[in-house]
Amino acid sequence: MRTEIIFFDSIHESMKGTTRGLIAFISLIIFDFIWFSLSSKTVYKTVTKKPNIYAAILVYLVLCSAIAVQLPKSYSEALVYGLLVGFVVYSVFNLTSFAIFNWSLSTAIIDTIMGTINCGIAASLIYFIYFKNK
Repeated sequence: MRTEIIFFDSIHESMKGTTRGLIAFISLIIFDFIWFSLSSKTVYKTVTKKPNIYAAILVYLVLCSAIAVQLPKSYSEALVYGLLVGFVVYSVFNLTSFAIFNWSLSTAIIDTIMGTINCGIAASLIYFIYFKNK
């Protein structure tokens, strides 16, 4: 499977990329809000304190940028790319937290799985909302 990635080399491409990024941003926020609402007292009880909202927004912007640069030719390309981005990003973060901040292995694994799924959903939504109608 081969995919195309675009970097914004013109205003027109930048606007299209911003639209894709906005779709990913909204998807990531909604999914995480639902997930954390359901799991914060169980999965994250030992690691959650008051989150830094500004840092979280920066993380979402970087993450949605990584997802939005892809130009998939099919749904499966979009899904696999989104899952791969999610797996890499969340694995690095969670395994680092496991190694340095004494997170439990189960929390690191669960968060990696959910982050991978979240990014797959975001990439899928970009495909269905943005590319499927083109």
